[in-house]
Amino acid sequence: MRWSELARKEIVDITTGRRLGTFRSAEILLDETTGKILGLEFSQRNPGVGERGNLRLSWNAIRKVGPDTVLVDPSLQ
Repeated sequence: MRWSELARKEIVDITTGRRLGTFRSAEILLDETTGKILGLEFSQRNPGVGERGNLRLSWNAIRKVGPDTVLVDPSLQ
């Protein structure tokens, strides 16, 4: 899968069913020694009432990539 395809997908927390945002503005977090992807950091939509913020997800938090959504479990940090 190309990054451009992943960037359009909605990120959904499987524990709450809440939409967290998209990968469009995500930054990839890399281990500089190994080059391995550690996780992603992206702008989160509505983390609180009327607020905006950033969310960090470890690569292990991604549970399933579907046609329109990516299901994540943030408790797997």
